[in-house]
Amino acid sequence: MKKNPRGKFDKTKAIRLGPTELSSAEHAEAVRQIRISDEECRVSFRWGSSQVEVIKAVAEQMGVSYQQYIKQVVYRQALADLEQFGKSQSVIDSRLSNST
Repeated sequence: MKKNPRGKFDKTKAIRLGPTELSSAEHAEAVRQIRISDEECRVSFRWGSSQVEVIKAVAEQMGVSYQQYIKQVVYRQALADLEQFGKSQSVIDSRLSNST
């Protein structure tokens, strides 16, 4: 199966501008964006194509990309699990503090 390229960016057509002076506002924005990108992390899943097709079909019905759909579903489920886990977390915390 031939993979499709990710995007249409052609590195050979990039123009190197060299060092550029930024205004203080531009510099602050660049620092902010770098900080945000440092906070992000990437996660990979290995799924079968039939599983991905199901996810894509549901995401299309919801009007979002399948990546966004996966993030939303996993995040909502994690919050629900944490809420349920939180009910027993105080018992676990007390056991851990008593064992030290």
